[in-house]
Amino acid sequence: MKHKFQKTIEKEYDFFFCMEGEAAERHGFIGYLRGDYGRSGREFHTTWFDGQAHLKTDAFRDEFDEIINYLREASLAPVEGPDVFKFHCLQNMRRRVMDTAVRFKIVTGGYSYYFRCQPQVDDYHLYCMVFDNRFLLPELEKLRGTPRKPARPKRRSGPEVP
Repeated sequence: MKHKFQKTIEKEYDFFFCMEGEAAERHGFIGYLRGDYGRSGREFHTTWFDGQAHLKTDAFRDEFDEIINYLREASLAPVEGPDVFKFHCLQNMRRRVMDTAVRFKIVTGGYSYYFRCQPQVDDYHLYCMVFDNRFLLPELEKLRGTPRKPARPKRRSGPEVP
């Protein structure tokens, strides 16, 4: 399955970082993955951190594995290591977070994956924040100011007043 990298807007900046408390609940923050290529640059180590463990369903786990494996294959072929990862990040990124970090997102039917890549030595190379779309998409609508369907005007009874 091929996943499409999507653009983000500046108002989505916070979604590239860990959320806690009320913000995590409101946005459906499931947790995040942190990864690096190790000292040799030929390894790939990851650690998962729960945000809201009750949102981590079997369907989520299956899709998450598919997304991460897709990116691993896309970024590591035909060679491995941080240089290829850096090239992959720079080729597919939409916006910079800071001077050395780039970001993008993948949105599926159920989840949104916000990736922050920092392809530099002696640092974690990848962060992936994951959100449940049942919570996130309504919040994104508010951020973007997406107009909702206009309410129908109420009919007045009686004559109109000029």
